[in-house]
Order: sequence, then structure tokens, then C-alpha cells
Amino acid sequence: MIKLNKESKWVFISLLLVPIIWVGLNYAGILDNLENKSLDLRFKFRGNLDHRSATNERVLVDQETNKTVPKIPEVIYVNFDAATLSLDEVGERPWNRSFFRNVSSILLKEGKARVIGFDFIFSPKSSSSMVPEENVYKSDSSIAELVKEFPDQVVLASAYTEVQTQFLKNEKVNFLSKPPYFYRGYNPDVMPVRYPESPTYPIFNYVDGKHLGLNGLIFSQPSEIDGLNRELGIWFPAGGKAHAYNIMGAKLSKLNLEGFDLNQSRYPELVEEGEMLKLVWSESNSTLINTVPNSMPLVRKRDFYTTGLECLLAYYGVDENAIEFSEKKNELRVKSTSGDLLLNIPLKERQMMEINWFSNWKESQPRNELFLNLKNYYEQEEDLLYRNTSQELIKLMFSEFFDEPASSFDLSRALAQLKDFDLEEEDIDEISYILKSGKESTHQNLPDYQKMEKLVVRLDESMNLHPSDLDGEFNPMCSMSDILRFNGNKLLRKNQLMDIDQNLIPLLLNNREKFRQLLYLNIDDVNTSQAWKELKTIEENLGRNYDNFRKFKLPAIENLIKSDELKKEKIITKLEAFEREGFKNIKKSVLNISLDNREKMEGELKENYKQLVSLNSENQNLQNVINNFENSLQQLPGNETIIQQIAINKQKKSGIKEEIKELSFQGLNIIEAFIRYYENMKIIYRRDIGKFDKFFAKFNDSIILIGPEEKTFQDLSPTPMDKEPVPKVSVHGNVIKTLSSQIFIKRIFDSREASSLILVLICLIAAALSAHSSSWTSWMGILVIGGFAGLGFFLFMTQHIVIPMAAPTLAGLNTYVFGLAAMVVIEQKAKGKLKGMFGSYVSSDLVEQMVESGEEPKLGGEETGITAFFSDVQAFSSFSELLTPTGLVDLMNEYLTAMTNILQEERGTLDKYIGDAIVAMYGAPIPMDDHAYQAVRTAILMQQRQIQLREKWVPEVEKWGKCHGLVTQMQTRIGCNTGTATVGNMGALDRFNYTMMGDMVNLAARCESGAKAYGAYIMVTEETKLASEVTRNDIAYRYLDKIIVKGRSQPVAMYEPTGFINELSQETQDCLDCFSQGINMYLKQDWSGALNLFEKAKDLEPNKPGLTPGVKDNPSMILIDRCKVMQENPPGDDWDGVYVMTTK
Repeated sequence: MIKLNKESKWVFISLLLVPIIWVGLNYAGILDNLENKSLDLRFKFRGNLDHRSATNERVLVDQETNKTVPKIPEVIYVNFDAATLSLDEVGERPWNRSFFRNVSSILLKEGKARVIGFDFIFSPKSSSSMVPEENVYKSDSSIAELVKEFPDQVVLASAYTEVQTQFLKNEKVNFLSKPPYFYRGYNPDVMPVRYPESPTYPIFNYVDGKHLGLNGLIFSQPSEIDGLNRELGIWFPAGGKAHAYNIMGAKLSKLNLEGFDLNQSRYPELVEEGEMLKLVWSESNSTLINTVPNSMPLVRKRDFYTTGLECLLAYYGVDENAIEFSEKKNELRVKSTSGDLLLNIPLKERQMMEINWFSNWKESQPRNELFLNLKNYYEQEEDLLYRNTSQELIKLMFSEFFDEPASSFDLSRALAQLKDFDLEEEDIDEISYILKSGKESTHQNLPDYQKMEKLVVRLDESMNLHPSDLDGEFNPMCSMSDILRFNGNKLLRKNQLMDIDQNLIPLLLNNREKFRQLLYLNIDDVNTSQAWKELKTIEENLGRNYDNFRKFKLPAIENLIKSDELKKEKIITKLEAFEREGFKNIKKSVLNISLDNREKMEGELKENYKQLVSLNSENQNLQNVINNFENSLQQLPGNETIIQQIAINKQKKSGIKEEIKELSFQGLNIIEAFIRYYENMKIIYRRDIGKFDKFFAKFNDSIILIGPEEKTFQDLSPTPMDKEPVPKVSVHGNVIKTLSSQIFIKRIFDSREASSLILVLICLIAAALSAHSSSWTSWMGILVIGGFAGLGFFLFMTQHIVIPMAAPTLAGLNTYVFGLAAMVVIEQKAKGKLKGMFGSYVSSDLVEQMVESGEEPKLGGEETGITAFFSDVQAFSSFSELLTPTGLVDLMNEYLTAMTNILQEERGTLDKYIGDAIVAMYGAPIPMDDHAYQAVRTAILMQQRQIQLREKWVPEVEKWGKCHGLVTQMQTRIGCNTGTATVGNMGALDRFNYTMMGDMVNLAARCESGAKAYGAYIMVTEETKLASEVTRNDIAYRYLDKIIVKGRSQPVAMYEPTGFINELSQETQDCLDCFSQGINMYLKQDWSGALNLFEKAKDLEPNKPGLTPGVKDNPSMILIDRCKVMQENPPGDDWDGVYVMTTK
């Protein structure tokens, strides 16, 4: 129980004003922002949280195919960022919507994403009036194509922007677009329907009795103070005619763009007919225009849901019919197609939900961190760090490329792999140099940061590495440009692979067969020049289709082609010349043939020559043809000249035959090298395609959110997890995570009354503890307030429970600090008063104790366990006689100062000085468990200090004069006793002192005076010895006697502390052993044995008369005399070893 004195009670009552003020601020709502900030702090303290850790359960989404998906989806952001904005396909603002269609289509087809959610509103108002109407229609139609192809997987955005389209303004409808919040007083039963800014026709449509286009609200309600989105409306009531007029009105306005001839005599109009809204010609309200849609239901009974919930409905394969509300409208439930409960969403104000933020927008990725460090080191000219970071970055990229840990990096393997990348020779040289660079590398011989940045980007694109942010544990994301780049690269690789398999490899194989024929058939069997021409065509084809071909070709191919280029052209020329010359000579020889046979012969020769030049395609044997030709000529008269010419031509052919065969070997080598190259490229292309497939596999069965990230869009807002504002699309991602994980923020004691009650309770505790102002309440107050704040953090981190924390904690601290400040002022005032009154004759510890107790000193005391301490200078009267008053004062001041310093250092309390005597106590006013030990320790330290004082005084002959000899032999006797005494303020009502009284105090005084009778300078009772040894056993004692002091009837055992055990000399230890044995003989009345042992101990005593200054006897000498007396006058068999003292 906390007891308060008068001043503390007044402080406590005054402090009650503090919680009253804070409660008033709480009810005024001024503290709400503090509570929000405290919640933000709890989010940061909790850190990132994986929403998928809640469950691994899968749910059925398609009963026809039995397809299942994880109950908690992966959420991936595909950002419209600066890299995307720079693409030619995007164009100027308003951006070409076909671009969004293309990216979404790739994600849904290649990535097999489950749902695409847009954070862009594709409404008419988002298009510029500067853009031709037909261009807008064409752009919208591309999104319409996407919606038509994936009607249940694309969620388009709308928002309550208070912007209306012209289709909702006519004499029949005029819908407002302000957000219909229930807590702001919206009542759908009596107020008009509110319709958000939304896409229209052709994006939204009505075909075959079905509404096309899922509509998700991206509207949220940021805080007016800090702009942070803390809660949003999960659903908003809708209905009425707005949706029908939004679609059909837009359809009417697009008729001219769809080929309808509109003139003044006939124009289209909308007509409400029953439950339908129809598009008819003005000339007849019943004639529908022949288009789709030309009619649709006038009223659509479907509420609007936030984009996060709409995406989840599409993800689970359900629609609005799967939603139901609890009876009290405080819960929204979503059930699966089989009727199982998927989501149970707690609602505030029938429609609001608090957002649970799960992570930072962007996570720290190793590649990004290294790149940032690289820039910093370059700017700071940290050459070694810049080089090391460059190497580490490129090594990390190779590790990702090989899908291996960075620790297994192989330099030779990386350098070899560089040649397969689509990089310029200069880039390859730069990267190789960086990887091989040593300590001598500086900014001068390494690429600067700008070049390094471009180099890394080109290497990244050549490696086809995944965007590092896509591997984020909590918020995977990438750029829309990444989607197009990876899809384009994948298509390119697939086409290149097809071209190799279907065109290039078959062409090479065909020409390889031709060159093989040259090696095994005669030269005349094959049209060699045609084969070489085809090989040359292959080279040219490679050059046209692959700009980097020559960079990839094996060196053997390159060198072979270069070295044989002239030789090849020369042989082709020779072949062509031979064919031309042979025909000319044969024609000339034919002229010499007789007229009768000339025409016949000429025809045969021409026919044979045609066979000669077409042998390649007909695959005939040239040699057989020539032999037949020779036989024909020999059968004709006058053919000697022709035969001779044929022989000449055959010689020419054989002259180049070996040369052609040599070149044929080279041709085969070239073709084989080409084939090996293309087979290698097929491996590379398949590997790249595998990387692209792995990239798109990241999106499988996920919810994709597409939104703007570029800062120039100004679509940013703060979050509790990020230092800087981040894209607002993160709101929808965290809504999806909150809903699917069912990890909701749960508030307790959230009402003004409950939070005020907690505030008052904390303040009352803080006020009581601060007003008490004791040592334990000081830290207890901090512990209570800190413990309450810690409880708030603990509950949020473990259960996501939010309690009012900021106001109670700050109010409690406020109360506690004010209370401590008030008590400090009061205590300082009381301390000053007490020190002024009693500081000159009571200890400072006593003053502090009185201040702590809050009571001024008064008469009276209490019994407590202490050790009483008495000291007195031996033969002090001699000092008084010989020293002058001034000298005596100087001596006592020096002596008492030295002794008192030791006393206070050992935590003793000075009671009083009585001349040269010191009276002190241990264990009061401050309780001490070791008071006996400290008293004995003080006695030993005082004796050691007196030895130092005597040594100091030895050379001070002039100062002490004729008393010098006495001063240098000063000795002090000390006595201690432990027991219970009355301690307190003793004296008159107006003048008293803090002192001790009781029989144990008198015994301590007898110990001091009685020590003289034993030649000892410290004597303590057995109670003191035993209590001291309980604390520490490092002091040596020897038993002196059991005595009955004057004024007491009970004997008391007395001991002499001889010093600290670790400081005793061997001689002293031997003395104590002999003395102890002598005591045993003495108590057994073996006086002779005792005398012998005491005689031995006398020679070993630490204090010897004549050697130790001021010593006249010692315990051994006293016991020797005692034994002699006992030997002469034995005490009798009933003697108990007790010695009765007759003097004080």
C-alpha cells in the first residue's frame, strides 16, 4: 500500500487535473491523430508480414475443370513506370489503350494470371478532347477486345470523382457521383443513386443477355491530416438506371463511328420501354437499330465493390451472388461455388474496413543495393570499394544467370559464357576487365558510373535476368516494359529456332551433300560453281538475318572463309570460263564437218553440251557422257580436230581437279562448322526460352494489379510502412491481402468512454507513484507506463489487436513527469531545511533518509541490528600534557580526518567524537546485511592507516617538538560488538542527535577498553566474528578469552582480528597456530604445556615491545603471566575458562 505524506497528498490531488485535460482533448477528437501515429509505429515495429503464411489451403474455382487455386492468392504489381512511359508503343497522353490490352493479354495467356486489376479509369473523361473521336473509339475498342476475351478475369476501375459523363445527364437521369458513405448520412432508400466515373461502351457492353465488364472501385478515403489510407469502403449501394444509360448513351454516340448514316430525317434516340432501355430510330420508337447492343435492362441491381474485393470474386470464380450480409449488417461474407465460406469481413458503419498494411512497397534486393552503393562509391572516389562492388554486382548477375549461389562463381566459365551473349566486343572486353581487375584498378581504368550503368543494363538484357523486384518475398513487382520485353524476346527466340530448324539447317545439309559428291565423283559430274554460289548465298543470308553472326562464328569458320575467299572466287571463275570456252571450241570444230553431217552433228553436240551443263540437277556421270561423245565423233569423218580439242579441254579440267577437291574439303568444313554453330545456338535459344517461361510462371494463378508508379503521375500516398509516399495501387494490394488472409485489425476499448477510462486509470497510477517519490516508485512508474505501451505493441504484433495507446501513455507520462518535478522541488526544499538545521552534527546519510521518509527528525528510536564501533587513542592524556593546544588540535584533526574517511568509505555512520575517541555504528540509519564485516574491516584498515601516519610523522621532528617521540608511537585500540540496539533521535525536544543506546553498545565500549588487558589493539565479540564470517571469510581471528565484563553477569568470548588472511606473513600465521594450541592447553589446565606454546608464540608476535612503536605487551605475554598465576593458584576442576574483569 502506498502511503503519502501531507505534501505528497497535495501533489497527488493537483495531478488529477492532468487526466481531466487529456480526457477533454480525447472527446474533442484532437488526440485521434496521435492514436493513428501510434498505430503506424506499431506497423513499423511489427515489420513486413507474409500474408500467405495464414494458410496453404486450396479452393475450387471451376467446377467444370475441377481447377483449384490457393485460397490466399499471390499479389503482383505490374507498374506503369518511367521505363514503360519511354516505350514507343505507349505514345503520348492519353496513352494508347491497345498497349494495356497487349500487356494484359500476355499476362493472361503467357503468364496464366488468374485476374488482372487496373488502377486506371478508362472513362471518356480520361481522354483528351484534342484526340480525334475515331482514335478514342479505336483505343477503347482494344480494351473492349480484352474484356470480351477474358470477361471474368479483367477488373476495370471506377471511382467517385464527382466527374460525370454526358451520358448520365438528360431529362430522365441526373446521377450524382459523390461517395455514398453511410456514416456521412447517405440513405439509399430516400436519396438518389450515386454512380461513379466508369468506363462506357464499347469497354462495358451488354451482349447475349449478359453484362460485360467487371467494375471495381479504386476510391479510398485518405486522412485529411496526413493523407494516409487507413480504411476504405468495401462496398457501396448501387442500382437504378445509371448503368444502362452509361452504356447505351455511349453506344448512341458511337453509331456514326460504326458506319451508320445519321441525318436530320432519321436520328437515333433512347427509349424506356417497360423494363428495357432501347436504342431506336426517331421515326419509330419501336424500331430497334440493327446493332449490338440495341437494348438492355433499364435497372441493374448490382452493388459496387472495391477493386480488392472485386478481384477476389473473380479469383474465386464467383460473382455478386456469392455475397451475403450478416443480420446486423456488420459482416460481409463471400461463399464459394460449393457454398463454403471463403471470406468473412467485419464492417464498420455497415461498409468500412480498416486496411492492414503488410509490407513496404519495395523490398531491398541485393542487385539494387549494390547498384546504389556503386554510385555512392564512385562519387566518393572510393576506388577499392568501387572496384569490389563492380565485381560483386557482375558476379551476382552471373550467379543468377547460372541459377547458382554467388559462392560458386567460376571466372573462366563466366568469361567463356560472355561470348554467347548479344554484346558488342567492347562490352565483352569491359566486363572481362572488371572481373579480372585487381587492386591497382582505379576510376581511371574502370568504366565511370554512367558507362557502368549502361553496361550493366546491356548485360542484364543479354542475360534475360528476371527483374530483381519480381523476386520480392512480400511485394513482387515488375514493369509493364518487362512484360513486353520478355514476351518479345521469347517470340524472337521461337522464330529464330524455327528458322534454324526449317530453313537454315536443311539448306546446309543439302549443300553438304553436293560437296561430298565432289570428293567421290569426277569433276565433270557436278556443277561446282553452282554449289559454291549456294554456299555464298547462305553466308549472305546469315549476315542479313543475324547482325551479330560474325561475332558468334567460331574462329575456324571466320579464318577459313577469309583465307579462301580469293581462291574460291578464282575457281568459280575458272569453271565458268571453261564451260564458255568448251562450247566455243566445239562450235568452231563443227564448222569443219561435211555439209551433210554438219547440221546433224551440230545438233548432237548441242544436245550433249546441254547435258553437260545440266548434270548437277540430273545427277548424271559426266565422264560417261564425254566417252559417248568421243565415240560418236570417231564414227564421223573429219572429226580429228574436234577429238583433239576435246583432249585439250579434258587436260584443262584435270588441271584444276585437285584444286577443286581441296576446296571441296574446305567447303565441307565450313558447312560442318555452320551446322555446329546452329546446333549450339539452338541450345542457347532453348535456354533463353526456358528463362522466359520461368519469368511468366511467376504470374501463374496470381492477381495482377496494373497501376501508375511514375512520380510525375502524382498518384502517390503515404503508408505506415514507407518513409516516402508510394503508388496508390498498393492500397488495393493490401486490401486483397487483408481480405484473403483474414488478418484483420481488431480494435478493443475503441470508444471515447473506454479510451478515456484507460487514460484516467494510467494517470491515477502515475500520480500515486510519482507523489510517493521513493526509490522503488521512481522506476515502478516508468515500468507501469512502459509496460502498458509494451502491451500495446505485443497485442498488435501477435494478434493484430489495437488498444488506445498514445493518449493513455502520453497522459501517464505527462502526469508522472509533472509529479516527479513537483516532488523534486518539495524534496529539495525539505533537504535544504534539514541540512540547514542538522547538517553540522548528523550524517549526510541521515539527512537523505529523513528526506526520503518525508518526516523531520523527532525524538524516539527503534530497535535494529547493528554493529557498534568504539576507538580510543592509547595514553591520550600524555599527548594533552606534552602538546600545545594548537599542536593537539592539529594532531587530532589529522588523525580523526584519516580515521573518519575510512569510516565513511566503509559505509559507517559517525555517531560522535569524544575527545580522541570515535563512536560509530554500522547498519543504521541505512540497513546493511554486512555491517559486522564492514566494522571489523574498518578496524583493520584504521590500524594500517595509523602505521602510515606514524611513518609520516617520523621526519616531522620540528613540528611536534618534544612530543615527537610520543606522536611517532601513537597506538589506537578498537572494540566492536554486534547485536540489537535502540537507534534513533536522542536528546531534548529542541536539540537531539541520532545515536545508539543499549547493553550491546556498552559491551562494544568494554571491548575497546578491555583490549588493553590482553595487549590487543582490536577486540571484538564472538557475535561480531560469526556475523562477519557469514559475509566474507577473509579475516584472521584468534581467540583471546571468555570474560565477564564489569556490569554483566554473562561471559562473552573475545577475539582479536589480526589482519586480512592474504596479507599475513608466515611468521604471524605460525604465531596464531602456536597461540591457538596454547589456548587449548590453557583451557585443559595444562599450564606447563600452555606456557611453552605461549613462549614460542611470543617470539613470533607481530607486535613486539621495543620493536613495534608504542607496544608494551601482547596477547602471548599476557597469557604467559596468566598461566604462571594459574599454575601457582589452580582454579579447580570446576573451572569453565571464564575470566572475570574487575575494571572497565
